[in-house]
Amino acid sequence: MDLLAALKEKENFAKELKAGVHGFDVSDVVAIQKAIRDVFGAGRQFGFGSKQILTGVAEPYLAMASLLVLADRGPAATVEWLNKVHSITAAGEATVRVVVEVVGAEIPEPIGFSNGVVVSRLDALPPTPNVRALADSYGFSSQRMFFHRHRPMVAFYDQNFKASPGAVADEPPQSPIDKVLLGLSASGEIFPNPGYSWHDFTDLDLEAAVFGRMWGGDQAGLPPVAKITKEAVAYAEKFLGLKDDLARRCEIAALRLRSARSRSDHSQRAIDIAIAMEALLLPKESGSELSHRLKARASMLLGSTYEERRDVFKIIGTFYTIRSSVVHGAVARPSPKDIDAIGKAQALAEKLLRLEIDMGRTPDFAAIDIGGPP
Repeated sequence: MDLLAALKEKENFAKELKAGVHGFDVSDVVAIQKAIRDVFGAGRQFGFGSKQILTGVAEPYLAMASLLVLADRGPAATVEWLNKVHSITAAGEATVRVVVEVVGAEIPEPIGFSNGVVVSRLDALPPTPNVRALADSYGFSSQRMFFHRHRPMVAFYDQNFKASPGAVADEPPQSPIDKVLLGLSASGEIFPNPGYSWHDFTDLDLEAAVFGRMWGGDQAGLPPVAKITKEAVAYAEKFLGLKDDLARRCEIAALRLRSARSRSDHSQRAIDIAIAMEALLLPKESGSELSHRLKARASMLLGSTYEERRDVFKIIGTFYTIRSSVVHGAVARPSPKDIDAIGKAQALAEKLLRLEIDMGRTPDFAAIDIGGPP
């Protein structure tokens, strides 16, 4: 039996299967599987990022997936779909969309960034199985993609993948996407966190042929939801433009300050803030009097008068006493007074981060240490 005839024979079965009239058994696709083998041969497994496609008759999965296409498109279009899947996989390259859930942000329209990342509402993406799964986790209708309250947000970018003999793990979202999220958080207006991540083919015909699904873990804390403003976008672009050591230090600081914003444990929050301050104020340094040097540098950078510098020095001194007590186990649970001091130190650390981003260079700490300009 040829492929078109095998599909025609199963067309009504496929429609009933989709409607839930009856269940499914592998024996139901034996004829289709044999016809696929006759046309396309033994086949093989292809991986594009985390996406897997099994062509030919390597497994019954492609025959099973063809039933879903058959129910929607009919026999002739299903033959075209199978030809397309095999031709793309044979070419050995496909475009994959890297998608990360964004927690703590809201925008009405998609925003594109200079590194190729787009932030948008989830319902702006095609309703792939992964998109529908995330929609379902929010408790909304994934069929109509209609959301009744705060809409889930995502960030994504498209990437060409060469075929490999199997799936590989998702690329960590700390690459282009997390750089955008860190840049937005550096603005001080919004503090978005990455959540679940996945890959989708940009070509939905290929997505229909995918074998198995792989999600990256939920990394999100629970920041307050805020709108992404034009000012925050402009700041994120400044952040993306940082280079070399300054970029590395600001990324560490922004990551730790975003983490601090999501902490309910104030002891861990204090540790995050201290790491951020040290990344910004003590680059590649060791030796004695680091705490004094850090306080003095922060005072000189953030204070324009003696009184302002004195206040900054005092706030950071109080904070570092709390931080030391936390690290060395002397304080298990910071007091309300400690929590207030931690909050003041966090505000100063966020100002320091924005200051270095605005400068676009590492301050001249050698000059600052002897009272000179930054």
